[in-house]
Amino acid sequence: MKNIFLTCLVSFSLVSLQLTNENVITADIDSFWIAYDSIVLTSDSTAQMQYLQTLHLDKGMPGLSAIMAAKNYTPEEYLSAINAYPNFWKSVRPNMEKAKNLGTQINQGIEQLRVIYPNLKAAKVYFTVGVFRTGGTTIDSLVLIGSEVSMADNATIITESPEEMTHLKNHFANNPMSDIIFLNVHEFVHTQQKIVLEANLLMQCLREGVAEFIAEKVTMQTSKAPVIIYGNTNKNKVKQQFLKEMFNNYYRYWLWSNYENQFNTRDLGYFLGYDMAKYYYNKTENKQAAIKTLIELDYTNDKTVEESIDKMTYFDKSIAKLKTTYQKNRPTVINIIEFENGSKNVNPNIK
Repeated sequence: MKNIFLTCLVSFSLVSLQLTNENVITADIDSFWIAYDSIVLTSDSTAQMQYLQTLHLDKGMPGLSAIMAAKNYTPEEYLSAINAYPNFWKSVRPNMEKAKNLGTQINQGIEQLRVIYPNLKAAKVYFTVGVFRTGGTTIDSLVLIGSEVSMADNATIITESPEEMTHLKNHFANNPMSDIIFLNVHEFVHTQQKIVLEANLLMQCLREGVAEFIAEKVTMQTSKAPVIIYGNTNKNKVKQQFLKEMFNNYYRYWLWSNYENQFNTRDLGYFLGYDMAKYYYNKTENKQAAIKTLIELDYTNDKTVEESIDKMTYFDKSIAKLKTTYQKNRPTVINIIEFENGSKNVNPNIK
């Protein structure tokens, strides 16, 4: 009877694995390279656009249209990138073509997430090709992987890129391809969260940090994101600056931006949210309950999230007191001096 029971378990696991693998869709990578191979054979821009449209965009999976909408990608941008970065595409292609073999590993990561969070809802993973604005994002129950970013490594040639893509050099140097399962788990966590795009900096940082921390617990790997490494080494000064800006609705250098900052490090908001989640998890005796609380935070309701943050005791003061201090320290307009209409003594550079 014991052997029969074990056989049933194995059979069930294989069926579950097979079904889940069907939810990891990589067809957009195949169609991209089919279009690419035709595009590079001609310099006729009209023909190039036709190849892109008929061989790739028209055949796109739902994930392709979703990532194009999420990141405002246009057909013209795709063609421009294909023509401008030939060495990049040649160097990243072997990695991108490995996507079709990743289904089993991604499934294992998702199933391990289900172990620590049994309420896991179904979601689909789409490997797509974008134009360098994201390695991974989500829309509702869709995980959208930007393969040209997330499947690069330190051998990927990035020397053709313009200055605004400088951050990708550092990203590629950290071998994102080696963390592709970690990334998928991170993004899968986002599909489980209640989110709101207009949340203030604190809320958005916590949302991202929770996903990064849980990806660590699931994969049993320490995050190799440069921002996490920097934050762990410079926690106090980063945290003190964050306290001054945490209720801002403008994320500036804290999230998704190359905005200059005193730390010379982008996306530090990920670290603050990650550190909050880690702090709460470590101090909570019931670890599975802690995971459930972190994932199910309702970012559409500021009050309930703020109450949860107070219970975490990550900050020395309550959110209410921190908000009061923040409001007191906000710059205000104290005076407006008008000049006469028609005045010839006004600096034309004044805005």
